[in-house]
Amino acid sequence: MRCVLPLLAAVASEWYDGIDSIRVFGPSDNPGPELWDLYNKMHDAQFSSERHAILLKSGTYSNLEIGVGYYTGVYGVGATDKDVKLSSFFTLDGKVGGATQNFWRSVEGVTVSNPSITWACSQACPVRRSTIEGDFWLSEPGAPHWSSGGYVSDLTVNGEVHVGTQQQFFFRNSEFGGGVDYTTGGWNFVFVGVDGAPTASTTDKKYMVTHAPSAPIIAEKPYLVEEDGAWSIAVPEAQTDLVGRAPAATKRIAMEDVFVAKVGDTAATITEGIVGKKALLFTPGTYGFSEVITI
Repeated sequence: MRCVLPLLAAVASEWYDGIDSIRVFGPSDNPGPELWDLYNKMHDAQFSSERHAILLKSGTYSNLEIGVGYYTGVYGVGATDKDVKLSSFFTLDGKVGGATQNFWRSVEGVTVSNPSITWACSQACPVRRSTIEGDFWLSEPGAPHWSSGGYVSDLTVNGEVHVGTQQQFFFRNSEFGGGVDYTTGGWNFVFVGVDGAPTASTTDKKYMVTHAPSAPIIAEKPYLVEEDGAWSIAVPEAQTDLVGRAPAATKRIAMEDVFVAKVGDTAATITEGIVGKKALLFTPGTYGFSEVITI
């Protein structure tokens, strides 16, 4: 009797498999059409229950422009922002009120090459750990494109930063090679440890600019990294008296030491799951807990 056994190729599962709210792309995947559809869907979806994370592996995404709508985060997962290159990211005015209702979106870990980037936002829309090679606009130009506040950190802008119609904004530990035009904006712009920031207002609004030369102590937020198929969480070290951007993180936590929480997990299952782990990663979604997570 001759016995024939089929050979089955084992396919290792990834930590994000089965999580519909996470999209992972490499440069050869042509993500543009899918991401454009997502932006059109989420552009005015202020009361949606959907949550989305876009993870971009290292490489050059030629001509890729990513619109970022509600409840969407774009994350370059290279070791540094120089490892993930695309043409642009942007967010534009909503249906009403200009950008005054543009909340809950983010970008980090990318380098963009377009001559001008527009990030028309109002709060809960951070841009972190990125390089903008051209100008950076924080609103669409002029009335009625109103906008009301935001935050950036660990950001390089080689061109000029334009606050546009922003009423207020907070800038921390960044490098602005082309300076900042704040004269078209509203009332208060705060700069902490920003190289290239204005140090005082030159307008008739005496307190329009608040300037702190350095951040006394700061640690940037951890971030995901993918290198040659291996995923980890990079953990930046604390810095003291920091001016400009922080150095790239060298500490890594491997994914086998991370508990990945998914929608449907309870506080009890997460509390149990993090035992013996070094980190907890929440994937996008709404978690309705009636108990606390015990760490």
